[in-house]
Formats: sequence, structure tokens, C-alpha cells
Amino acid sequence: MTSDDSQTDQWEERFAGALKALVRARGGKGDLGALAELSRYTRGQIPTFGAASSLLAVLPDWVKEKQMADVFLTAGLFAEHREHSVTHRSLGASLGAYRAQKHGDVDSCPTDTRLKVLLGSPRAGLDHHLRQAITLLDGISVNYAQLLRDVLNWENTRFRYDGLTYAESLRLSWLRDYDRMARTAYARSVSLSGDEETS
Repeated sequence: MTSDDSQTDQWEERFAGALKALVRARGGKGDLGALAELSRYTRGQIPTFGAASSLLAVLPDWVKEKQMADVFLTAGLFAEHREHSVTHRSLGASLGAYRAQKHGDVDSCPTDTRLKVLLGSPRAGLDHHLRQAITLLDGISVNYAQLLRDVLNWENTRFRYDGLTYAESLRLSWLRDYDRMARTAYARSVSLSGDEETS
């Protein structure tokens, strides 16, 4: 079973909620020990039960060790970049917002290359490329529930109703979201700067 088979369950949203609770824990100071352990998972260290227990509690029964690797990768990325929001549909949209902010309306930039490398990466190399992408996004939120769904389906070769595999569909979604967000965010920034000049 994949994340897409359990859309009615929405456990990925509960997972994102559990991550946000770690940031709000201890009177708003955050559970820094648990967050540090989760962050170290992106470098190969398994978190202790204490650090992982709130996340393990929201996992459905069908999640096995392979999917737990995806869960803890996503949790580790969150621990390094604690800005979750459903504002952006995918990591592609978050990167598109970064492109507009950092590079404006140029024809080509390093963020385009980063997205291309991400989209071409097999699951075995995805951890490294996701870590690199996440470090760029200071001040830009990531939809961690959707990121988890996407990582879970990264190599899903089952066909959807539209003839695409789940893996193809999510990559095309990232590309579309990247383009849309880059264009609309840049157009918005130009409009706002124009308003400031006329006022």
C-alpha cells in the first residue's frame, strides 16, 4: 500500500502536526533534543524511541521499515527547516518561490538545475538532494505532509487513472508547481515594488 491508497485517512497531516508539536513543546521552546535526533537521521543516525515516539504513534499499520525510512527522512528535513505550511502544494512550489525571490525573471539559474537533479534522482540518492534543497528555503515554507506523500511514492510504478505512474505524476506536479510559483511570485514582487514607487 502507498500513501495514495490511504488519502481518506490523512495520516500525513497528523504526521505534520506531530512535527509541529515538537517545535511548540516545552512552553514554546521546542523539544530540541528530539529535533536534533531527527535531524541526524538525514546523516544516517536512527533516532531513539523517545525522539521518535510521537511520530511512530501516527503511523498506520501498513507502514513497514521501507516506508519508515521515508517518514524519518521527512522528519529529519523538518527538523532542519521548521517551516511547515500547506501554502505550497509541493516542494516544487517552495523551490519556485525561492527562485522568484532569489533570481527574479532570468532565463536560467542554479535553482533550475537543482530541481532537474532532484527530479532525476533515484530514491537511493534523494536524501542528499533533498537536504541540499531544503537548506535554500530559509523563510519559505514547505508542505511536509505532501513531501512525505511524494517521498513515499518516489519510485511507485503503479499506474494512475490517467495512464501516468504515481512517480511520473508527482515529478510533473513538482515541475508545474515550480513554474507557476516562480512566475506568480515574481509577478507579485514586481507589482508590489511598482506600488511602492507610485505611493
